[in-house]
Amino acid sequence: MFSKPQGRGDPAQNMAYHVVNVERTTDHLVDLIYACLLGEATWQRFLDELNSLLPGGKSLFLLHDTVRHMGSFSLASGLREDDLIAYSQHYSKINPWMRGAAIRPIGLGVVSEQMLERADLVQTEYYCDFLRHVDCEAAVGVTITRENGRLFALSTLTANPDPDDNMAAAKVLTGLSPHLHKAFRFYRGQTQGGKAENQITILDHADIGVVVVGEGGVLRRTNSLGGRHLEAGELVGLSPVGRVTLRDRTAHGVLREMVDGIAAGPRLHSYVITTSQGPTKVTLAKICRDALTDFFGGPAVAIIIDTASWYSSAGIASFAHRFRLTPAELRLADALGRGASVREAAGSLGIAEGTARQQLKSIFRKTGVSRQSELVICMHSLSTGAT
Repeated sequence: MFSKPQGRGDPAQNMAYHVVNVERTTDHLVDLIYACLLGEATWQRFLDELNSLLPGGKSLFLLHDTVRHMGSFSLASGLREDDLIAYSQHYSKINPWMRGAAIRPIGLGVVSEQMLERADLVQTEYYCDFLRHVDCEAAVGVTITRENGRLFALSTLTANPDPDDNMAAAKVLTGLSPHLHKAFRFYRGQTQGGKAENQITILDHADIGVVVVGEGGVLRRTNSLGGRHLEAGELVGLSPVGRVTLRDRTAHGVLREMVDGIAAGPRLHSYVITTSQGPTKVTLAKICRDALTDFFGGPAVAIIIDTASWYSSAGIASFAHRFRLTPAELRLADALGRGASVREAAGSLGIAEGTARQQLKSIFRKTGVSRQSELVICMHSLSTGAT
């Protein structure tokens, strides 16, 4: 994945290292955790400050599937985008520390030597081609929680290989762990209802059914129309073990990928299918949240179900008149509303993709929405008379 670094000397030579005041540092970072939960600080800032504990620090929240031996960095500080991609695609599968992480006590900060002896680490591809590529020699880490074969952890990579030097930082992680676990429970609670519940209930008034699916295909919530679709089982249903299933096999495969939690998967997929109610459009939309909400709460996908009968010439004309769309913008909105991507719409309309994106920006500005899925709902609500 990476070319092996050449000509490096002893990484411990001339290593500048400062003594960490464990108690004071822990108190400061705990305060920062709650500031993040209250929206007064960002998790990126939290990781940035965590970097300062160790020389060459690179901090990250990590998700790892111990069954499939693969994982990803959900949010990181100090690593480039290509490093994150390489880890997810390859190095997560051979990370030798994960064997220890899978069995180490939850909430106990450790140095990497406690998971694998350095003499063994330096013989691995992970060390030679990943760690050294990002100028790191060791790490400290803590497992925040472990469930259903997956572990959620916080780790800081460092250029200092000395476990004695790094132990103070591991103690800080131990002190942070119970508060990070509370953050985990907080985000999980948010994904189970509350404000989001009210938001999808509103869509009942637009005759749109919504079924929200969590990690592994678990049903999270529905609005009333979505619940009726589940009961009918014509488009969407529940398996004997309570997993959400789609009648369309291709779409069901896409849904499984979108709720995987580790695999990137698409963010949007739509199709039209004929049911007893006539042509029906089904859209799978990965709910856009910040990386840490996805990390703690798991992925979420909304299955949006609406009949295609609303999509009439009169409805589109009314939509265009209300928002004063140009003929070109109307043609693009029409194509997007029928399930095309921007690229597909541009191709069918014979225009450049860049031109289509500029037109879409103008449509967003005029209608006050910021996403394609919101645009479709806006078009639907107007044509049905919903407010």
